[in-house]
Amino acid sequence: MEPLELLIVLAILAILAILAILAILAILAIFFPQLSQSQLSQLCLNFYRDIYRKIIGYKMILLGRSGSGKTTLYQALGMVTVQGILPKSNTHPEPTKRVKLDIMVGQHQKKSQQVIFRATVDVPGRSKVRWKKHIKGCDIIIYLINAYELRSNQDSQDEEKVSNSQIQKDLEDIYNWTKDYKINIKIFIVGNHFDEICHDYDQGNNYQKYLEEFKKLIKPCSSQDKDYRQLATDIIIGSLKEGKDMLAMMGRVISNLK
Repeated sequence: MEPLELLIVLAILAILAILAILAILAILAIFFPQLSQSQLSQLCLNFYRDIYRKIIGYKMILLGRSGSGKTTLYQALGMVTVQGILPKSNTHPEPTKRVKLDIMVGQHQKKSQQVIFRATVDVPGRSKVRWKKHIKGCDIIIYLINAYELRSNQDSQDEEKVSNSQIQKDLEDIYNWTKDYKINIKIFIVGNHFDEICHDYDQGNNYQKYLEEFKKLIKPCSSQDKDYRQLATDIIIGSLKEGKDMLAMMGRVISNLK
């Protein structure tokens, strides 16, 4: 197809998309007359974004303090093949382009679900300015926490080590930025490094047991504080020690992308 023909096709598709959005707005206005114009527009925008995510893919950003596992997950995703298999390689391709995962999800992993990540960003742990910048254009936030370090340093006053107060501040910032942008973003709080706490944390009833323990570790510092755990689409625990562990972690994320 010639470049001019391609531009014409894209222009036609853009016009059709605009007409489709206007038609959806009109239908919503008929069936939901109690909704304001801004509410109808937001519903339509969320619908469009959901369709776009399914076809083009999700943009995912990885947030967390240093040592939480952001770069490990980022590099692991860059080595994923279409079948969700990690090849044995010493290189770490970056998933700046599309990554397609076909993972068994759900209870007992009986269902295969495919999802496309059009881009993944590993945001530096100490750069809150960059956190805010990348949140604006993303679809998924994975906020990673070094659960082993958090569990070991509950009584530590060392500001260089991960603490519950740091986590509460991070979650508060994420909550406020997503609220300001008024974007429907899936947020996952992930307790990483659980293989260092228990080698069979994901076996039998252990997963739920350690998940509840992790939730207590990240509860608000006082009963008067806002519980930012509620902003999460899901709270997950896991490990990135091996490829299968990463796939299990991402399987729990993907199972929430409907």
